[in-house]
Amino acid sequence: MTANDDFPARWYYASHEDSECWWGAKSTREEAIEAGLGEYPDEPFWITAGTPMKYDLHVFDDDLEGVISTFQNRNEDLFGEDGQGDPETEWTNEQCRELATRLNATFADWAREHGFHKAYMLDLAAGEQITPTPTEAPHDPS
Repeated sequence: MTANDDFPARWYYASHEDSECWWGAKSTREEAIEAGLGEYPDEPFWITAGTPMKYDLHVFDDDLEGVISTFQNRNEDLFGEDGQGDPETEWTNEQCRELATRLNATFADWAREHGFHKAYMLDLAAGEQITPTPTEAPHDPS
């Protein structure tokens, strides 16, 4: 995915090139530098761009193995001694596909509502070190 008006590239800053935490999601390089200077006024820091990425929100497969297994485990004491009443044998492929489609749609809506549908991949190889200009302390004439 490439940046566009709905999902623009962002800029990040961190204390080190190999930092595990990058801060920002700033709209411009200049905003990231300004924020970095506020955080690291007297020491070098790094900035880099983040490329927009979209997560794959299709998390439920048609076989629903985990869902069926959980359902069975939580309800096994309601099945008869010989398995009668066990719904697994009654779930058709079409029913599983329909449920997976509904679950994926619900999950995708939830992810978009909470901002989990997109992310940024940081280009650490293109990071740039910023070295603040030293500032002189005001001279106290007293």
